[in-house]
Formats: sequence, structure tokens, C-alpha cells
Amino acid sequence: MYHVNARDLPGNDVSRTFEGGKHGPCTVSFFLVNNRPGEGPNLHRHAYDETFIILEGHVLVRVGDESLEGGPGDIVIGPAGTPHGFTNRGPGPARLVCIHAAPEMKTEWVD
Repeated sequence: MYHVNARDLPGNDVSRTFEGGKHGPCTVSFFLVNNRPGEGPNLHRHAYDETFIILEGHVLVRVGDESLEGGPGDIVIGPAGTPHGFTNRGPGPARLVCIHAAPEMKTEWVD
């Protein structure tokens, strides 16, 4: 069993990072995200899938040429190599878990 408390992860009130490979032979990593309206990562891609789980708020998610207005309970997957990103549409905070199918996160920024 591996255990870590979210408040002990590197980051701040906006984003906390869990890289699985730093916590033993774990093959998944993730961000815990708490964005204010207008915030979110620019387009980027990875050599592995990224899964977005929207817990709270309204988020515009872009994956390749597609866009989706997502809300609580929505799960969106960005396939490996496909540019993706999201923006909190407001009016309140957006909370997401962004799961990376890799023990270490590697990001290539597109714009």
C-alpha cells in the first residue's frame, strides 16, 4: 500500500502534483486542480493518454479539433500525442483530477 496526503504533494492551492514513480513502482501520475475562472493549461500533449475528471465547475475541454463544455461527473480522455487543454468557464471554481497514464509526467507545450 502507498499513502500520501494531498496537502503533502508539491504545488499550491491551484495545483498539486503526484508523480507515481516517486512513490514506488506506481505507473500512474496526476494533478489535483482547483482553477479560478479563466484559468487552465494551454494546449499541450503527452506520449501517453491523459484523463480529465471534472469534480466541480464548468470547464471547456479541448482535445485535438474537438471541444466540450464539461461539468461535474464528466470524464474526458485526451489520447496520446493529441494536443489538449482546458479552461474554467466560471462563474466559480473548477476542480479536476488530471490523470497521466505514466509514472513520470512529460509535457510538450503546443502554443
